[in-house]
Amino acid sequence: MALYFGKISDKVDIDQIESGYYKAEHHSSWFNGIDIGDFAFIVGGKKIQYWLAKEWKTKNGNQILQFDILCDDLGINTKQLSAIRNFYLSKVLLVLTVRSTAKSKKAFFPIQLIDNNFNLESFRDPAFYRNQDIYRKIKLLPSKAQIKGNSTDVQIFKENGIWKLKEASFIDPHIIENFSDKSIHFGKGSKNKDKTISTINGTKDILAFDDLSLLSFYDLFCCAYKGQSLTELEDSTDLTPVDEKDEYLAELCVKNKNVILFGPPGTGKTFRIQEFLEDLESDQYQSISDTKRVKLNLNKKFWHLAPGQGGYLWEKIKNSDKLGYEWCDKNLGDLTNLDPSTPNYSIRVRFSKVQMGDYFCVISGSHCLGIAEALSNYNFRESDDPNFPFQTIKIKWLKKFDDLPLLLNATSTPSFSALNGGIRWSSLLSGLRQRGFTFDGETMEMQKNLNKAYSFITFHQSYSYEDFVEGIKPVLGDDEDSPKAISYEMVHGIFRTACDFAAQLAGFKDLEDSLTKSKNFRNEKYQNAQPFYLVIDEINRGNIANIFGELITLIEKDKRLGEDNEIVVTLPYSKKEFGVPSNLIILGSMNTADKSIESLDSALRRRFYFYEIAPDYNELKERIVNEIELDRLLYAINSRIEMLLDRDHLIGHSYFLNINSFEELRQTFELQIIPLLREYFFNDTSKIFQVLGPDFVSSISGKQGIKHYGLFQVGEASGRNKEVLHIVIPNKEESFIKLYA
Repeated sequence: MALYFGKISDKVDIDQIESGYYKAEHHSSWFNGIDIGDFAFIVGGKKIQYWLAKEWKTKNGNQILQFDILCDDLGINTKQLSAIRNFYLSKVLLVLTVRSTAKSKKAFFPIQLIDNNFNLESFRDPAFYRNQDIYRKIKLLPSKAQIKGNSTDVQIFKENGIWKLKEASFIDPHIIENFSDKSIHFGKGSKNKDKTISTINGTKDILAFDDLSLLSFYDLFCCAYKGQSLTELEDSTDLTPVDEKDEYLAELCVKNKNVILFGPPGTGKTFRIQEFLEDLESDQYQSISDTKRVKLNLNKKFWHLAPGQGGYLWEKIKNSDKLGYEWCDKNLGDLTNLDPSTPNYSIRVRFSKVQMGDYFCVISGSHCLGIAEALSNYNFRESDDPNFPFQTIKIKWLKKFDDLPLLLNATSTPSFSALNGGIRWSSLLSGLRQRGFTFDGETMEMQKNLNKAYSFITFHQSYSYEDFVEGIKPVLGDDEDSPKAISYEMVHGIFRTACDFAAQLAGFKDLEDSLTKSKNFRNEKYQNAQPFYLVIDEINRGNIANIFGELITLIEKDKRLGEDNEIVVTLPYSKKEFGVPSNLIILGSMNTADKSIESLDSALRRRFYFYEIAPDYNELKERIVNEIELDRLLYAINSRIEMLLDRDHLIGHSYFLNINSFEELRQTFELQIIPLLREYFFNDTSKIFQVLGPDFVSSISGKQGIKHYGLFQVGEASGRNKEVLHIVIPNKEESFIKLYA
């Protein structure tokens, strides 16, 4: 018998909330371990309920977990839920009660109790929550001397003018390790965090949940000062401060695999995706505190060391405190004096250039299996090791990745070469950061989103299959002995790399590893895996047939790996088998007003679900500039555009979000709105006149004595009476108000 909290969106299926069940495959990741007899707080439908898992059953052909609804409204909000003293204080409890959870393919999360003997039936009674003593408080202490050792409140104290956190057994180590005083940044741009700082620096020394929520506390002290504020989704007047739009989009993505956000310019499609992915971390690479990170020196050489053909040497060298290159036989003698006529001289002599502090990256194919630091310069007299037939250097292992290899974007022909600045350099650094490494000069601000479970790309007209899937690319030599030598490497595109990452989230070493397993085994792994998102911005700007090639069929939901109709193909360049993991989600965006491209490829359209992002006038509610109501202004303009054109050419609300004065409004019209309308109507000023009205148009008559030689067709009486319309930006507020009043 365990305790959970669950998230159910009423936008997806309100019947689940009203009838007390959750719909998903029995053994899927959505349930996250909850079983019959377990209790759950259910957040959704503008309230928090308390349920008891009763039985697994089928409803309308779908598997469900049926619950008994013990209380259909506890009368509390998520601020109160996360502050209950009986609970272990964790990042999951604080953050995921208000953030979207469907994008990680989980709906239920365990709550750890401080006292495992506590009667879980007690949580069903709304009267329990009316006792204010059950809620954990934040105590602000002037010094460490005032700390109470047995308190279950959160205690912070001043030490040399800096806030410190009292460590306690009920506080998640992640919170303890990432706690640092951000109040010193007050006034540097984060309004929500500044509000929290003002509360911390106020007159109260004990803060209840309605003074300052624990989420706001975590947001300030455990997150980057200028990162997205977690508290933007928290509203004490709303019993479920959940971003329902995110939750709906997440379920749409996870269930349908391929989704495109579409809408006119300025509706915030890309911004919406960025917000959606903001807190999406990989389960494989949990957050690593700054104190546990290993710092690497980018001024040193990073050497690619191949562990023999097919990686046969790895099992032997990974348990050794020495590394060497198999082509550097002992009988070659001192490599610093190597005869240039020696076969493979340029590769072999590189080993003599290894210096103390350099790094060996043991790489087999596109897998980095480990990284070690050289403890000395190359020295022939110290290079002999009886366990190896080749010369070696003493090393210290920094990390081994043999269980879950670090994925690089290319394979390399040279089996010993420098990686610095090469084609694999960026993917190596990114992978090392994800695994807990940092580099000289980097700050905590630069370390955010290291554990991301997504990749981002923007399509354009020149984007190709070789960029997206795989291709053979020329590489200039990076060795000083032959700097202009050209070699060719098989480079993985972002799509193939995303498939590898998705396979890793399912527990495989990479995509190739998953293809060696049985279909049933793949199905079980992929169905329960966290999703990996491939975001394609401006998806309609690319030549889809050219970019996806024969793989367009593989992205279909039922053709994915592990599905009933899975398809595996052979790639044309590498000749390796390839399929698309079922936990890879493709999330695209497209601007419906973009005339620089043709209609979206019909083959792509059939394989995607389309989610409209329309202008949101609520974003402009109560935004009034010199008595001009911006929401009504935009609505009036869009209504006329839709009548003259269509809804694909509306104007998004984001153009008006940062307007704070009448002059800024005029500039927005002059530099953004008018040029957009000119493009929409092909510079037909008469149409713009119909949208904006007479105050935005002036006429120049032909009666001013200007001759119009030959400009008029035969049969026209004269050009002298023709009026020419010009767009102007009014100087009076009334002209803008007239657009909607």
